[in-house]
Amino acid sequence: MTASRLASRLPAPRVVRRWSQSLAVLDAIMSARRDYRYFSFDAEFGPGRALASMRDGSGNEYSITFASDGTFVRGFDHESPLSPFIQSPPVLWPGLLTGLPGSLSTVAHEPAFTLAGVPLMTVALWRLAGEDQWHHGPVAYPLNWESE
Repeated sequence: MTASRLASRLPAPRVVRRWSQSLAVLDAIMSARRDYRYFSFDAEFGPGRALASMRDGSGNEYSITFASDGTFVRGFDHESPLSPFIQSPPVLWPGLLTGLPGSLSTVAHEPAFTLAGVPLMTVALWRLAGEDQWHHGPVAYPLNWESE
């Protein structure tokens, strides 16, 4: 799915946060062992930050950082043609973070979501506090891109 299509489907950050908390609670109920959970929610990820995340155990993951100045969504599909690791040395796909506000830059480069210093990212969306729409960079998708 393209970033544009995903952005058009995502509700407001407060709704995404509520859904994320619900998924994490349900997963905790179903899986007593943290190792077996897909979804998690950390209300105190950092100063003024909360984090929702998902890891499927097969190399795919996402994180949603809720901060006072905005919300940042990062997704990684390990089989995506946009993966930074399809080339050597690995780099982010062009345009992925173009236009990202400086206030969310540190969130986008969070060390917890990098491998060898490269962000695990094939999609990125952001929304500043007070805005009414999600934003994304001007990504040019490869010819072999499969969308739904």
